[in-house]
Amino acid sequence: MLEKFRTKAALWLASDTIRKGVNLVNQAFLGYLQNGQVQWLFGNRSRIVEEGYIDNEIIYSVINVILRKAKVAPIVANRIKNGKRYIKYTQYKGYGTDQAQATANIEKRKALDEVENHELLDLLDKPNSYQSGVEFIEALFGFRKLLGEAFIWGLRIGYDSPNAGKYSELHVLPSHLVEIVWSGDVNDPIAGYKFSVGDYQVQLDKDDVLHWKSWNPQWDMNGSHLRGLSPLRPGRKTLTRNNSNIELQTRGFQNGGRVTLLSKDGEGKLPTEVLSAIQAKVEEWMMPHNNRATIATNGSLKATPIGDTPADLQMIESYGADRSAMCALFGVDPILLGDKSRSSYNNQEQAYKALVTNVVVPDLNELAMKLTNWLCPRYDGVDVLEFDTSVYPELQPDLKLMKEVFADTWQVTGNEFRWAIGWDEDPDPNMNRHIIGTGKMFLDDMAMDGPIEDEGDYTREEGN
Repeated sequence: MLEKFRTKAALWLASDTIRKGVNLVNQAFLGYLQNGQVQWLFGNRSRIVEEGYIDNEIIYSVINVILRKAKVAPIVANRIKNGKRYIKYTQYKGYGTDQAQATANIEKRKALDEVENHELLDLLDKPNSYQSGVEFIEALFGFRKLLGEAFIWGLRIGYDSPNAGKYSELHVLPSHLVEIVWSGDVNDPIAGYKFSVGDYQVQLDKDDVLHWKSWNPQWDMNGSHLRGLSPLRPGRKTLTRNNSNIELQTRGFQNGGRVTLLSKDGEGKLPTEVLSAIQAKVEEWMMPHNNRATIATNGSLKATPIGDTPADLQMIESYGADRSAMCALFGVDPILLGDKSRSSYNNQEQAYKALVTNVVVPDLNELAMKLTNWLCPRYDGVDVLEFDTSVYPELQPDLKLMKEVFADTWQVTGNEFRWAIGWDEDPDPNMNRHIIGTGKMFLDDMAMDGPIEDEGDYTREEGN
C-alpha cells in the first residue's frame, strides 16, 4: 500500500513538473550540484597539458600536424542569396569525394555572396593585441584537440557606444583554467564561466563566451557532460605507459645499460669498507663525463645483471605501438610522424588528404557554425562565416575526372565548370550560356521561332 502511494506521488510530482515546463533530464543529473560549479572528473587538467602535450613528444607531434593544416584556412564572410541552394551546399561540402566537392563549389556560388570588407572580418583577422588571426585559430584548435574543448571570450563594447553589443577583442581562454558555473536552474543550467589563475578569479557572462566542445557521454550528477571529452581520457593508459617507457629508456641510456650487482668472485666476503669504496668509485666512474671509461681493480669481482634491458622489455617496439595508438586517438595516420610500418596509406599525400578530409575540414565546419551563431547576430551585413578550404591542395578535384563528369554535359555552363574545379568566374557572358550538341552550339540559339506547322499528308495515293 505504501509503495503504491509513493509511486502515485512520484507520478504526480513528475506531471506537475512537466506542466511547469521543468527540464526533467537536467533536474535528474544537475539537481544535486551544491557548490555552483560543474566538476570535471578526469584528473588535473593542468597535468594533462604538461604530461600529455608539453612532456610527450608523440602527442605534441600529432597535435601540431593537425594545427599546421587547420590554421591556414582563412575565414570568409557571406550573405545568403538563395536559402535552398545554401542548404544543398552545406550537404555536399561535408563529403570527401571529388564530385561532391565540385558540386559544393557550384552550389556555393549560387547560394552565397562573399562580403569582402567588414568590421567582423577585421576583428577575426586581428582579434587582440598579441595574436594574429592565424595564431588565434591555432590556439583555439590546440585546446580543442588536447582537452576536448575550447573557449573564446569576447570583450564587449560598452552600452553607451553606438557599437554596443559588439566585441572590441576576442581571446582564447586556457581551457584547463575555466570552470562552468551552475545556475541552479535546471532549464538553463549554465550561469556563466569562471576563469581562475592562482588566487585570481573572474566570472564571465555566458553570452560573451563561446564554448566549443566535443561530445561527452559521461552523464553524471557532477555535470561532466557539459564539458568536452579529451582524447587523452580514453588514451590515458597508453599515455602513462609511453611516458614510463621513455623514462626507463632514458634512464637505461644514462646508466649505460641494465643495473648490475658487483660481488666478490669466489668464496668469502668483501669487508664492508671495501664494498663502500668500490661503490663510491663505480658511481664516480659511471658519471656522464666518465661513462664507458675503463675501470681497473686489483681483485676479482663478479657482475650479476639485475632486471632486463630496454631491448629485453621490447620498449622500442612498444613505443611504436603507443605512437600508432595515440595517432588513432586524433585521427592522424602514423606515416605523418614518420612511421611507415604502421601506416594505412602508401604515401604521405594520401595520409594528408585523409587528415584534411576526415579531421580538419569537419572541425573547421563545426567551428564556423559556432562562430556564425555567436557572432553574426551582433553584426549586420554578415549571415554566414566559413573557412575557405580551397587553400588545401588535398581538396582540389581531379581535373581529368571533372572534365569527364562535367565538361561535356550541356546542363553545366562554362562558368559552372570553372566553379566546380575551383577557378574564378570568366566575365564573358557566353560563359553563362549552355552548350549542346556535337557541334557545340548555344542552347538558346537552337530555339525555334514558333511551332512546326502541319503542311499536309505527303503520302502518295495509289495510281498517282
